[in-house]
Amino acid sequence: MTADAGKADRTELAKLRRQVKKLRKRVADLEPYEPRTKGLSIAEDGTPVVDVHFPESFAQMMLANFRWYLDEHEAPNYVQMPMTDMTTGETYVCTIGRPGGKSPHEMRKLAEARVAQLESELARAHAG
Repeated sequence: MTADAGKADRTELAKLRRQVKKLRKRVADLEPYEPRTKGLSIAEDGTPVVDVHFPESFAQMMLANFRWYLDEHEAPNYVQMPMTDMTTGETYVCTIGRPGGKSPHEMRKLAEARVAQLESELARAHAG
């Protein structure tokens, strides 16, 4: 190895070490905001539930944004908003509901039950 090649290698190594140091600082800065998955369960209606814990400050910021989004759209119960993964281009639908409100799934189940009840009553009326 020539002296110039050795110097270039040392320069490149020093540059990489600076980049690693910067990245470690960035990770340390972000770590307090990193969510932690605490578990997975199934709700009574069969919906899978991922229990994610966020640091208090981050969680409060998210909740404030959820309230704002619901209020901005004058949603009495819930809103659905698309969220696109910029790395894959896939778009997901995120549902934000007010406390005590029904989810779209719960509302559909109630509507289906009501339709079944009305169809049954209509069939009895036609039969009798």
